[in-house]
Amino acid sequence: MQKVLCIAAGLALMTTTAHAGSFRVYDLNADQNCECDCFTGLHRLDARTDADGHKPLLYYTTGNYAEIRIDGVPVALKSRAGTQAMLSDDGQTRVTTRLKETDVDGDGLTVVHLSGTLTVTHRGMRKTVHVKGFDVC
Repeated sequence: MQKVLCIAAGLALMTTTAHAGSFRVYDLNADQNCECDCFTGLHRLDARTDADGHKPLLYYTTGNYAEIRIDGVPVALKSRAGTQAMLSDDGQTRVTTRLKETDVDGDGLTVVHLSGTLTVTHRGMRKTVHVKGFDVC
């Protein structure tokens, strides 16, 4: 009887593990940061500042182009006509944002502070992350 229960428990665990696929959204690497005039950068709501006082970006976009890291791998995204989402070339990854403006600074550069959510759909699975960030130009 114990063998049957152990086998049944093992099969239940294997079934759960096989169907419970997931992915992880990582912070961008330093070499992925945008060195451009105008861009939007988002970080996790609970991100900690580094030694330079910056919070690591989770996602950035320059309008038609964006980057994110999924399972440690950089994923390039592009805007597609007729959609508000950014999509990967292979169609496996889709990113949408729901952001609201929280403040504006305008001393030289215009910085719009943002908060909201970033939703990532990757290979049919979805995660939503609460974010803060900025739009700078």
